[in-house]
Amino acid sequence: MNKKKIGWVTAGMIIVLALIFDAVQIFLTLTVIGTVFSWFVSGLAWIIFLVWFMLLGVSYFDKGGAVRLLTVFASVITELLPLINALPGLTIGVTALIVQHNLTVSAQAKHLGRPTDAAKMARKLGLARIRQARVARGAAARPGDAQQ
Repeated sequence: MNKKKIGWVTAGMIIVLALIFDAVQIFLTLTVIGTVFSWFVSGLAWIIFLVWFMLLGVSYFDKGGAVRLLTVFASVITELLPLINALPGLTIGVTALIVQHNLTVSAQAKHLGRPTDAAKMARKLGLARIRQARVARGAAARPGDAQQ
């Protein structure tokens, strides 16, 4: 699984677009009929962002995916409530998703770079068996092994 972090430029574009959607929602919330259109804008915005995140490789069903799903759910609920949807919930939710994804990818990259204890033990056992086989054949496993 080769996941990449979301870069600063891409993250910036996503956050700017979220700010634009939030500004449109604030404007629509100020009008009475805008409440209905505000829900439409929220739905459209989240569809766009979810597709964009999928194209970037953000998964909602891997390790840490439950937190990302909960973030999306909380942000969508916030955007559906009248008057509260004037808050920048979309921008906060999108920013939280970017941070969560990048932290998860960083943690996985650090974990994958380190051999586990089982791998270390297997490597040691494998080298010990090679030395034993060489000694059994009468050849030294290493230049210093014949003296032991």
